[in-house]
Amino acid sequence: MSTRNREQRAADIRLPGPADRDAWLKLWTDYHAYGPQGGAPPPAEVSAATWANFLDPAMPMQALLAEREGGVVGFAHMVVHPTTSLGGPSGLLLDLFVEPDLHGRGIGRALMEAAFSLTEAAGAVRLVWHVRADNLAALRLYERLGLPSGHIVYRSELRARRAAPAEVKG
Repeated sequence: MSTRNREQRAADIRLPGPADRDAWLKLWTDYHAYGPQGGAPPPAEVSAATWANFLDPAMPMQALLAEREGGVVGFAHMVVHPTTSLGGPSGLLLDLFVEPDLHGRGIGRALMEAAFSLTEAAGAVRLVWHVRADNLAALRLYERLGLPSGHIVYRSELRARRAAPAEVKG
């Protein structure tokens, strides 16, 4: 490997602007289709609201874009929120995606490093993220950047719960 290749940046990481919407939306669609559990993206109105939140400085959601050779090739989405026990806010990495044919080139790591900086600048004392156990490419990256929390993540779809409410005896 030449010195020039080693010194070449994986990607330029930057905040999104209004003109990035179409490039982000393509990646957003690809992100949701990726992997064995892939599927359709959220409804158009949800995606539009998500994008608007990234551009609204009053919202706690933030986005970063990875740009390489003039094209947007990845993103990271974060939110900073209050905590009950850290003595300061925590950041949560909501989504991280890099075009699959560019995996292994340092773009995911560059996005993560920028996410660390951005959430810390927003006052967060920690950044937490989840990963699917079968996402081996992500696991290889994340094992170099942080420690597993030891927690298991559960979720419950609230609309489904509302359709069949639990019986409360009193």
